[in-house]
Amino acid sequence: MTIFEAVILGFVQSLTEFLPVSSSAHLIILPKILGWDDHSLTIDLVLHLGTSLALIVFFGKDLWNIITHFCYDVFYNSFKNREIKFSSHTKFGFYLLVGSIPAVLFGLTFGSYIEENVRDLRLIAAFMTIGTFLMAIAEYKVRKKTVFKEVGYFKALFIGFFQSLALLPGVSRSGATISGGILNGLSREDSARFAFLLALPVILGAAAIQITKDYKLILDNIYPASAAFLASFIFGLFALKLLMIFLKKGTLIPFIIYRIILIISLLFFTIR
Repeated sequence: MTIFEAVILGFVQSLTEFLPVSSSAHLIILPKILGWDDHSLTIDLVLHLGTSLALIVFFGKDLWNIITHFCYDVFYNSFKNREIKFSSHTKFGFYLLVGSIPAVLFGLTFGSYIEENVRDLRLIAAFMTIGTFLMAIAEYKVRKKTVFKEVGYFKALFIGFFQSLALLPGVSRSGATISGGILNGLSREDSARFAFLLALPVILGAAAIQITKDYKLILDNIYPASAAFLASFIFGLFALKLLMIFLKKGTLIPFIIYRIILIISLLFFTIR
């Protein structure tokens, strides 16, 4: 892989990871259309690490509040008052952990098989159809009844189930998880925030496991890997900002339309 290809993939990853259009699908589709060799799963890992760092930077205040309040509630307040009383920030951290359970279980069971075998464009079109249908239902049912910090364990688990569907290339992690949040009463913007924060434990956990296996491959391809990482990180920050601004007043309809056009194009490309 050339550095140019790595930067292009980083750009595509950053946009499609956060915009609800499916990064995994685009990372498979683009090389096939341009005639590039299939990139390794190691490059996929590096790309996801770049967008994960973008998430950490962008949502740094939320993460800092969760960590500091957790430490205060568990290690200070519990010893001082001899009882554990969790703040809303600490509870929200627990909601994120509970919501990560379905994706972790599904990933450990089927993740490797899906990553290595499910790369056919017709299957991607089918999974993209499923993800688009979920987004359409969410947009039709959109309402705001739940406060962001009061999601609750059951709703977090339900939204986490939607996130687990993102292992299927074409569904879209952000699209599925945002849809799950909307269906549970969150606004579009709050659904996006919860979706991206919910993705961090899963992505970083999977990355940590994969790095232990593939660190030699990363070192052997250090220049394209570094280019892919930096591109996905830098462009990811812009994509996050763009999406959060858009969802304050915008809808999921433009992304649904884009996905429908892409599905039709994929079917035409595979049938031709």
